[in-house]
Amino acid sequence: MADVKKDTKITIGPLRLSYPKLFEPEKNDQGVLKYGAAFLIPKSDAKTIATINKAVEAAKTDGKSSKWGCRKGHRCTTGICRSLLL
Repeated sequence: MADVKKDTKITIGPLRLSYPKLFEPEKNDQGVLKYGAAFLIPKSDAKTIATINKAVEAAKTDGKSSKWGCRKGHRCTTGICRSLLL
């Protein structure tokens, strides 16, 4: 099995930031202070997009097993794993 921490952490090349909140946090809808930014990646940069999508899938897989208790090969059809309900 691949190292999930390695699969979910990526480094991407040059990009543009939109609405950066890097130095001072801003309140979100719930009133919690958060830092953030939107990353603008050209659609033509297929390699970067594929890298991001791969990391997202690895994070989903890790979340299913570590947060919801789904076993490998077990299919979670809802947001909650059936093995937790039994």
